[in-house]
Amino acid sequence: MAPHKYNLLRSPRPGESSDEEDKVGLAVSNDAELDVVKQSTSSRYCKDILPYWDWGLDWEDPTKSAIWDPVTGFGGDGDPEGPASVGWGSCVKDGPFADYEVLFYDFIPKLHCLSRGFGRYYKKPFPGDAFAPAAIQEVLDQLTFWNFTNAIELGPHDAIPNNICGDFFFLEAPNDPVFFLHHANLDRLWWTWQQKTQERIWEYNGLGNSSTFQSASLEDVLHMEGLGPDVKVRDVMHTNFGMFCYGY
Repeated sequence: MAPHKYNLLRSPRPGESSDEEDKVGLAVSNDAELDVVKQSTSSRYCKDILPYWDWGLDWEDPTKSAIWDPVTGFGGDGDPEGPASVGWGSCVKDGPFADYEVLFYDFIPKLHCLSRGFGRYYKKPFPGDAFAPAAIQEVLDQLTFWNFTNAIELGPHDAIPNNICGDFFFLEAPNDPVFFLHHANLDRLWWTWQQKTQERIWEYNGLGNSSTFQSASLEDVLHMEGLGPDVKVRDVMHTNFGMFCYGY
C-alpha cells in the first residue's frame, strides 16, 4: 500500500477510542477492522490474503522472530542509541519501514518515524510467557466467549504491544504494519476456538460495554467511522457467511 494511503487509513476518526473494542469485545472488532484493510488493499495488492504472525512459534525469544528480518520481514527494533520517539520507542532503522514517517500519535497530528522499543516500557527483555504453547492452550480451553475474550485480551493481545512499544504501544498501534499480522493471529485463535462446537460460531455473551454494563447482543453495531459501512456483530461472527469468505 502506498504510504499516503496507509496514513489515510490510520488517521484518527472523530470519536476514535478504545470504546469500540470495549463495547463489542476484542475478537469481534478485530474481524471488522481486518475486513476494512482487506477491502482497501486486496483487489490491487493482496488478492484477499492477509498473513498472520504465529507468535506462539517465537515465544522463547520474540526478538529473534523472522518477522523482524530486515530483508524478508518488517525490520526490527528501534535504534537503541537514537533519540526517543513515541511510546518508549525510537526510529526503526532497517527493513522496508526504516525511517518511515507516520502522521498521528495520541489522537493528534504528530509527524514522526515509525518507532519500536523492545522491552523498554518494563525495562527488561521481551518475554514470551503470555503466548507460550501452554498459555495459548489455556486460552483455547475457555468454555464461554466471555471467558475466551478476556483470556486472550489479558494474555497475548496485551503482551505483544506492551513489549514492542513505540507506535504499537498506544491506540495508534496500526501505525506499525505488524499490528495487522498480530491481530490476524488473534482472529485465527478465535476461529480455532469456534471450531470446537457448532454453537460457538454464534456465541457472543458477557458485557457489551463495561461503562454501562449492558449485555452483549448480536445486534450491537460496529461503527466503521467512514472507512466502510457500519455492520452488526452478527455480520462478523462467521468467516464463511455474509461479508466474509475465508478460513485458516
